[in-house]
Amino acid sequence: MLENQKKPPLGLIPKTFHEEQVNRVRFNEVCGAINRYYSAGKEINLEWVEEYNELVRFFTSKQITIVDA
Repeated sequence: MLENQKKPPLGLIPKTFHEEQVNRVRFNEVCGAINRYYSAGKEINLEWVEEYNELVRFFTSKQITIVDA
């Protein structure tokens, strides 16, 4: 009887996990851009700093570690 039962189709990851993954990628991109401009002695776009702070607040509010120790 169990052999006749089919597994359900693959669903998708929960929205909260997806949001976290997307924000981690974006956080790394923002940090990389800021680091490159800092290393080149260039002014850092204030929008990048604001987005960085928004992402930090997102991770902090969810109690998610964003920096590896």
